[in-house]
Amino acid sequence: MIKTVIFVTQTYLQWLSAEAMQDVKSSGIRLVLLVNAGEPILKSLDGFFDDIVPLTGRLGTNIRPVLPYEDILTVVQEEVRTAGAPEAVRLFCQEEGHVLDAAAVRQALGIPGDRPELVSGFRDKILMKERVRTAGIRIPLHVVLDLHLAVIDPAEYYLALKREMGAKLVIKPVDAAGSLNVFVVENVGDFVAAMEAIRLFENEFKYEVDEFIEGDMFQCDSFVQNGQIKFCGTFELGCTNFDFVQGRPLTGYPTLDPDVLKTLEDYNARVIKALGMQNGCTHHEFFVNPATGQPTFLEIACRSPGGVGVYFHIMNKNFNLIDAYLYQNTLPDRLGEIRVTQANNVVAALLPVGHGRIVSLNEPDVVSRYDIRWMVERGAVVNANTIADAAGILTLYNDNHDELRSDFERLQQYVPVTCQPEH
Repeated sequence: MIKTVIFVTQTYLQWLSAEAMQDVKSSGIRLVLLVNAGEPILKSLDGFFDDIVPLTGRLGTNIRPVLPYEDILTVVQEEVRTAGAPEAVRLFCQEEGHVLDAAAVRQALGIPGDRPELVSGFRDKILMKERVRTAGIRIPLHVVLDLHLAVIDPAEYYLALKREMGAKLVIKPVDAAGSLNVFVVENVGDFVAAMEAIRLFENEFKYEVDEFIEGDMFQCDSFVQNGQIKFCGTFELGCTNFDFVQGRPLTGYPTLDPDVLKTLEDYNARVIKALGMQNGCTHHEFFVNPATGQPTFLEIACRSPGGVGVYFHIMNKNFNLIDAYLYQNTLPDRLGEIRVTQANNVVAALLPVGHGRIVSLNEPDVVSRYDIRWMVERGAVVNANTIADAAGILTLYNDNHDELRSDFERLQQYVPVTCQPEH
């Protein structure tokens, strides 16, 4: 019997339905929330938690403060003691920077759930690619960035990388998320500038260098139960997370062609199997060659998607990944009551903020009915660094797929926020 669920951060809990929380709370399960000290609690969570424990986080290899492993372990140890056995406790964690520590706590205390051996394959992009490659899945050419060589002779080092992988390269942290400190370089000057930015950056990441993959970007988010994919939501992205940080709306359009959908979902299943996921959510991004229709692996996480991913699936499929993960860990019988639909009539977009002082919030030029939930206001000073820096969420509604597709493409030129540079 499950007696206690401990939520490691409130990240993505804005998508958790009041109905699911009420179901779990009414069952008598104790609900505990760990948060970064001083962080406001989401209003939608008011009244649901039996205890809220503030811990002092720090910015490490993550876009949000990371709660110390030792502090999480101490709190969970006490909850296990109160519950009477580790089998009576579950850890709810969907935040990228904490999934590995949550797995380590489970292992240390004997709590059921994912272990570090599994989670590390979803967290470390080098290990991830190796496990996927071993299963015969196409991955980009890549190497670990040698910062020593980059400092000694960055021009020569870039030319060596160019000979191996091509002129256009992607440099990114091995275990970060949200396009934090990602660089696309096309020449020696770009490479030198990227190395200088890495040198000055406050966090010490391990970096990798990947070949730049041309193609359309897709996202496939799944819910896995006992090794079987019970839900899979696939959609085309209007741009990458990197492009979003540079100022483009991060838009999603549902994949409608049944043959394309089968190809991509079969591919997604192969990746999940290669990494050994048994229970929980996955968030998979990959490129598709428009000429051949074949995908190339980018990365996958053992959590629900950020941005508008969870919202996108709620609106288009009536499937809430966060609710499903909570039920899986508390009231698994409720999973059978979820009824997936195929509306596929919504485009959702996370809107970029830009840099400087906001002078205007702009409406999109679209024919579809839409609404915007702004998260910024005129006069605010903003600075886009990661996918967490968003201006709002735009939703388009249209049963006419031709019009919806046209609007999706038109949004690639949409500038939602006009900023005046700060001097």
